[in-house]
Amino acid sequence: MNPLDRRRFLQLGAAGLVLTPTIPFLRNPIFRRALYAGSCDLLPSKKMLVIWQRGGNDGVNTIIPYGDSVYSDTTRPTLFIPEAQAIDLNGFCAMHPALAPLSEIRAAGDLAIFHRVGYGGQSRSHFSSQQYWETGEPGNLGNETGWVNNIISNDATLIGHPFPAASVSPQYQMLFQGPRVLSHISLLGEYTLGSDPEDVKLIGALPGMASGSGLLGIYSQPANPQLFNGAIKETGLAMASGLDHLV
Repeated sequence: MNPLDRRRFLQLGAAGLVLTPTIPFLRNPIFRRALYAGSCDLLPSKKMLVIWQRGGNDGVNTIIPYGDSVYSDTTRPTLFIPEAQAIDLNGFCAMHPALAPLSEIRAAGDLAIFHRVGYGGQSRSHFSSQQYWETGEPGNLGNETGWVNNIISNDATLIGHPFPAASVSPQYQMLFQGPRVLSHISLLGEYTLGSDPEDVKLIGALPGMASGSGLLGIYSQPANPQLFNGAIKETGLAMASGLDHLV
């Protein structure tokens, strides 16, 4: 599974929700109630899909401001999208033609577009800005806790849930880094797990039981008071719990 780059995104469009929010917005109780509306035995029925386009995206050519006279003359003199090819939104802005699959979702009233989202005191460093977007804390390069992990770690409805979120990417994303151990799937197409004896053996059981072995057997033992042992134990138990939930 190749990383989803900006060019591929524009070619395919998206049939989901794309967000690049900041922490204060996500902490808003109205937003959080809407996000977690609905219920089921383990997790609310509504899910949030975040597509993080590492490297950036040409926002001006994604949601195109035709109502601004400088768009084709000054801002994008050689890269502008002809107005006849774009998908009109409100007489002022239009969508890139490759986003046509979103038109049906918008017509149903299920699409909201937030254009020109940013933060004050913009950094001139591309890499610093990426980190600020992933942590939700502009200006603090010392913070490496992602806003996704931050939300899940502080949400009472998700305490103890074995599979509250998953990172799908060749590398673990900073969005998911933090005190809560979250699952990571590097190749979604190859991520399969069935309930056969080998899988049961992998997950194992708690020590003291007849089949006490596997991940649960190993990582349920008391952690040695050495550096990182506690974190290793927590990660192993989270992995076993997540696998057990998926099976």
